[in-house]
Amino acid sequence: MRADGRLYRIRFRYAGADPRAALRVNTLIDDLLVTKLARLDAAARGGPWTVRVLRLIAENPEERAADLSAKIGVDKTWFKLNVRKLKNLGLTESLETGYRLSPRGRALLKRLKHCISAVVPAPCPVPARERSP
Repeated sequence: MRADGRLYRIRFRYAGADPRAALRVNTLIDDLLVTKLARLDAAARGGPWTVRVLRLIAENPEERAADLSAKIGVDKTWFKLNVRKLKNLGLTESLETGYRLSPRGRALLKRLKHCISAVVPAPCPVPARERSP
């Protein structure tokens, strides 16, 4: 109870499973996902970052955000905000300490490996057999 006598009741209810959980295991990489990443990169003031951050997480799983952000010379707050964007696309998973790539994130890096440089993502043709319906 607050000092002025007001009392607030807060109710919680289960809203269902996290939709990102199902997305994380979907390893079909389509043009839409690649386009979303390209948009994130195009909108960034500092230039392309999505693949660079995904590769950093792949190479340093379970490492703290402060340490990862220092490795690429960005602010920890910027890093965490942008990793959250990748998480919403089902590409990363948050751990008690640090992050790791989801199966979808690993599949994306494998698909993009042959058609982008280390830093600059570009749309890459996705074979029909790998497109999602």
